[in-house]
Amino acid sequence: IFILGRAKNNDILMGRLRQILISEGFDYIGVSEEERVQRLEEIGKCLAPITFDLSQKDLAISLDDIERMKKNKIDHFFHIAAHTDFRDNQSVIRKLEEVNIIGTDRLLSFISTLNVGEIIYTGSAYSCGNKSGFIKLDYTDLNQNFRNPYEKTKLVAEINFKEFAEAHG
Repeated sequence: IFILGRAKNNDILMGRLRQILISEGFDYIGVSEEERVQRLEEIGKCLAPITFDLSQKDLAISLDDIERMKKNKIDHFFHIAAHTDFRDNQSVIRKLEEVNIIGTDRLLSFISTLNVGEIIYTGSAYSCGNKSGFIKLDYTDLNQNFRNPYEKTKLVAEINFKEFAEAHG
């Protein structure tokens, strides 16, 4: 299982993944205290951590990691990364656009070079802006009243992702 995440290197990312399992993950999936060491070893053998950064033009993925990913069929690729910040100033807006919109576009471009079966995007209820009442799953309105820039960047990224998915069948 390739896991792309933010970190200084793959070893640090693996440490973060292990810490998540130890601090919250095992409780969530119901692994007993006695089983945790063994399960951590088993899970660790299945994970291939890859550091990346949506704000970098090349996603900051090493050439070795790119080759490892290209050599394998990837059944499911989940995109769950985003920059979350509800403030409304120019530096925040630039960061939100760089990561949530441009970063998602970079990631989609990268995905198109891989052998991926299915892509899954995790959106946000915030992409609905200030709308109330029943909201359909395919609701997209870029002209709506957004409460903050984060909401709009998430909607733009979602629209871009849908267009990519439709174009790549």
